[in-house]
Amino acid sequence: AEGAMVASNIEEGEVYERIVNVAETENCDIIVMGRRGMSRLERMLVGSSTARVIGHSRKDVLIVPMGTSIGFENILLATDGSRNSVEAANKAIDFARSYGKTLHVVAVVDVTDEFLTEAPDLVEGLVKKSLGIVKDGEEKAKSAGIDVKTYVKEGEVYEKIIETAKAVNAGEIFMGSHGRTGLGRLLMGSVTEKVIGHTNCPVLVVKS
Repeated sequence: AEGAMVASNIEEGEVYERIVNVAETENCDIIVMGRRGMSRLERMLVGSSTARVIGHSRKDVLIVPMGTSIGFENILLATDGSRNSVEAANKAIDFARSYGKTLHVVAVVDVTDEFLTEAPDLVEGLVKKSLGIVKDGEEKAKSAGIDVKTYVKEGEVYEKIIETAKAVNAGEIFMGSHGRTGLGRLLMGSVTEKVIGHTNCPVLVVKS
């Protein structure tokens, strides 16, 4: 109906292995998967097949919660300055440049009230580091001619990312992947997994 070319595959075997294999064989640029439930267990596990696809595939994976749509008017990049986040930043900038929309960049300092009370100097140092991280993202975006806004938050990382996505009405969250071996492949990284499990916004997991 949309005039798109479609090639369909019916595979047999372990679900995540077949998805990853087809993506490689067909030289796909991205894997798109849905997310059904919002129960506590489903939030924690995301879905074993989805988690394994993200962990084992070398392709970017877009997770779309049921009942939502993908939009690029406001893109949120969640970054911690790691190599994985740099890859996500480059991809987010490419999308924002292609669609001519606003890029929002957020870094979160993971602190508790107790930590803040006992080590305020350390927290201040972490905040300065995060300011530097979002500043780098801002400079890259501006050099590409993109409208960009930056934020540094303090608190539980995944909660602040989701909170920011809601505040800026993000159509998509871009995040870097974590973990490529063993248990890390399944768990992906607790922040990424929690964001996917709790947000109502599509999440693009960018692979390095």
